[in-house]
Amino acid sequence: MVEDEPRILHGLRALLRRADYEAIGAGTVAEAIATARLRPPDAVLLDLLLPDGSGLEVCRALREWSQAPI
Repeated sequence: MVEDEPRILHGLRALLRRADYEAIGAGTVAEAIATARLRPPDAVLLDLLLPDGSGLEVCRALREWSQAPI
């Protein structure tokens, strides 16, 4: 999950964990790309407005090597 609002990130993480999903969060473009490279995602929930750029940058970077649903 890529979301810069801590309350939203916390809520999404709790919902996904209750559904037995492993939920890893990132709050910036840079953190999202670095985290995805270390632990390739099965799917991505992506905020478009991030403090260091656009979620579209994350999408473009992931599409260079991943076909995970976004």
